[in-house]
Amino acid sequence: MKKLFSVVILLTAALWNAGAQDLEITAGVDNMSSYLWRGMKIAPQDGKSASLISMPELSAAYTVGDFSFELGGCYYQQWAKEGYTETDLWGGVYYGNFGLTLTSYLNDMTEAALSYTLSENIPLTFTWNLGIAGPSDLKFDGKRNWSSYIELSYPYEFDFGLTLDAAVGAVPYSSIYYGTDKGFKLFNLSLAAGYEIALGESFSIPLKANYMYNPAWGEGFFAASAGLYYTFSL
Repeated sequence: MKKLFSVVILLTAALWNAGAQDLEITAGVDNMSSYLWRGMKIAPQDGKSASLISMPELSAAYTVGDFSFELGGCYYQQWAKEGYTETDLWGGVYYGNFGLTLTSYLNDMTEAALSYTLSENIPLTFTWNLGIAGPSDLKFDGKRNWSSYIELSYPYEFDFGLTLDAAVGAVPYSSIYYGTDKGFKLFNLSLAAGYEIALGESFSIPLKANYMYNPAWGEGFFAASAGLYYTFSL
């Protein structure tokens, strides 16, 4: 994890020296009852453990001309004996309503994602995620599966600060990574509610409750989380 965050810090410093504008740094940690992702319960995996899962995170967002960029890394740790761990590193570039990101789930899979948002007034976003490297995306014959996950998402914020995020996700064809066969599968129906408590100008406590239902598996999952984040600009 130290090496991961060192990479983020070094790349951020290099881009700052190169003339990045409106550089914003965010550091914090989320603590969650379960780690849910794309219609799947990643951890706890035994179905019985109630141990906490923590996710420290460090990211940098900045602007150069009409482009905006983001670099970040995070680490998942389940606080149990032989608990689940995961390390992620990502980078993204955004222009107008389009976004292109590259995420490495270290020792698992590397994924490229293309996103498009209709407008600020109608923030409906379509995202196509494509596995491009890593052992978890290989077929039994050793050939790459090019696993895909597509999603439509829509956020809504109430005047009093509560946010709702709804998403519909699918696996469009057979995938080793997602464990699907026989073509298109509706894979994720999710609704998340969030509220952020501001502590001054820089600190915040994000609270979130999330429910996901996976039609392909016939299973639903719930998770709640609370975190502490510090954000500052350069």
